[in-house]
Amino acid sequence: MLEVADLRVRYGNLEVVHGVSFRAEPGEITAILGGNGAGKTTVLKALMGLVPTASGTITFGTQNLTRRPPHAIARSGLAMCPEGRQVFPRMSVYENLLMGAYLRSDAAGIQEDIEKMFERFPRLSERRLQPAGTLSGGEQEMLAIARALMARPALLLFDEPSWGLAPLIVEEVSQAIRDIKERGTTILLVEQNVQMALGLARYAYILETGEIAMQGSSEELIANSYIKNAYLGV
Repeated sequence: MLEVADLRVRYGNLEVVHGVSFRAEPGEITAILGGNGAGKTTVLKALMGLVPTASGTITFGTQNLTRRPPHAIARSGLAMCPEGRQVFPRMSVYENLLMGAYLRSDAAGIQEDIEKMFERFPRLSERRLQPAGTLSGGEQEMLAIARALMARPALLLFDEPSWGLAPLIVEEVSQAIRDIKERGTTILLVEQNVQMALGLARYAYILETGEIAMQGSSEELIANSYIKNAYLGV
């Protein structure tokens, strides 16, 4: 579904992503893992057109998304759940969900999907008129996920969904991601929490200092001694 080939990204004269290539298979969860400063978020921003690519190609299905503007990429079927949630704090939960459907014009379908989000995330339903900035971190993450789903994406990009959350809430977020995948949405998951990500993904790429250092199935990577030592603390 998504194929990225030789992607390079520069900030001024500094290249921060060095010829990265990877695939996200339809109907699967694919992970990009690595520590702070590895370039993971920059890769996602490049996919969404939020930072320019210096070279390389981004192909989604039959569409070439390379250097297309963000609104065109969103219309093509991609949506992103950003790092740190980035909800609209003064807007209500309901208004945040409406913003997720900004590119849609089917008013009845939008209202139907909002009710589906409230069914899927009952705590959001209880707080539908509450300003999003007053929600807990876990509730804001659920809202960010629901807002992204309002675009009805074929491919959903997650940037550090476990960031700043307690372990119990991380498990709730993990289950939400599993459910989204089971309902047919392809997922590209960027995470520092390697244990969480390998428990979700079928295949993963390890990004280090802007380059793919390793790749393989989750089973292969969990069993790898380097991954155990460097990322799992074993």
